[in-house]
Amino acid sequence: MHIVSKIISLILVAFLLSACENQQQRNQRIIQQKCSPSNYINWVRAGDGECLALEVWGAEELQKNAEVPKTMLVYLAGDHRLSKDSTLPYSKKQIQSAGIIGNKTLTVLLSRPGYSVNGRTSTGDAHNGYAYYSQQNVDAIAAAIKNLKQHYQPQKVLLIGNSSGASMALIALAQHNNIADFVIASSCACSFFQWGSFDASISGSLDPIDFVGKLPKEQKIALFVGDNDDNTSAVFSKKFVDKAIKLGFKNVKMHLLRGANHAQTKTNKVVLAKIKQILRQ
Repeated sequence: MHIVSKIISLILVAFLLSACENQQQRNQRIIQQKCSPSNYINWVRAGDGECLALEVWGAEELQKNAEVPKTMLVYLAGDHRLSKDSTLPYSKKQIQSAGIIGNKTLTVLLSRPGYSVNGRTSTGDAHNGYAYYSQQNVDAIAAAIKNLKQHYQPQKVLLIGNSSGASMALIALAQHNNIADFVIASSCACSFFQWGSFDASISGSLDPIDFVGKLPKEQKIALFVGDNDDNTSAVFSKKFVDKAIKLGFKNVKMHLLRGANHAQTKTNKVVLAKIKQILRQ
């Protein structure tokens, strides 16, 4: 019985090593085929060993007119445990009315590591679609945004994150101060360990609340949360803002959205109006 147990253990170890090797091989294949070099339309290099999938709107019109973007809008989606497919939450009508398309705006849906955009899957670990903010993933997102900025040369960058995308946007901004001029964070678990205190799987994750003091003092951040959000309630965004105010930040604001739940916050008319306001500046 002992011998059988050892054989099973060895087989399991071999399987895990093979799976790890296959993941590494897949990552290298994607990097070599898609990010050597990046085309900045479907793929972007994101530091050492990462290649993130993209969806970009507005590039053709800007290139046709030999113009640089007035604003580059970068969107980070939240967690998806089933499909791991990142999508923009706005319909064509909504983004046109909000001025997200046109007006010299470049819109980028940036897939987080391990997530997909239109069948294109980024390298990296999505942690099975659960909320978890690793240093490697945060650095990959920041590197991708820096590379996009260098390529497109926008006058300003608006970074929009929803749910876990909001948390990762804030951490990335704190650690890489120059990636965005304005941040909109909706439905944020901004005090992550308080939010996930019941879940041991988040052990080792980064927490946005720990990085407030590392943000640039004049950084403009708007946090939106619905008063009917039973996932990332207003408590977590408020704790982040309260700490920012205590540390002397004057441009970190929280907005409570009446009647909105977790899924509705990102497309709330107040959020869209804020996007439109920023794009007009």
